[in-house]
Amino acid sequence: MESKSKIFSYKRALTSARKAGLLIPLIARHTADKALLNLQFNDKKASVFWEKLIKSAVSSFSNADASHILIEEAYVGPGTTRKTGRVGSRSRFKRILKRRAHLYIRVSLLEEKETPKKASKKVNSKEK
Repeated sequence: MESKSKIFSYKRALTSARKAGLLIPLIARHTADKALLNLQFNDKKASVFWEKLIKSAVSSFSNADASHILIEEAYVGPGTTRKTGRVGSRSRFKRILKRRAHLYIRVSLLEEKETPKKASKKVNSKEK
């Protein structure tokens, strides 16, 4: 049976795509509870946005536990850039770029593996 995956997104996160992308190895190819645990003990600002996204994805699977949800893929795209500035020396304008990012994860539900049945022991009786 083929498992269907869903894509979830967090648009316009208040961090740059480059900084948010540093956390992808902590998230991708892990279960949701393992990824949340990894992000919980990370001190980067972008981990807050990733946590919100993963919790939202877990809540959409109403009858599944976080340990049965697999994050297949995580990726980041650049968002809008707000261009501001401040006055520098000699009344010159210094430009500041406030970058944002779009965060995406592809999530699927892990199928519970059936417990293997114990094979009955076959006794080979060889006559001598």
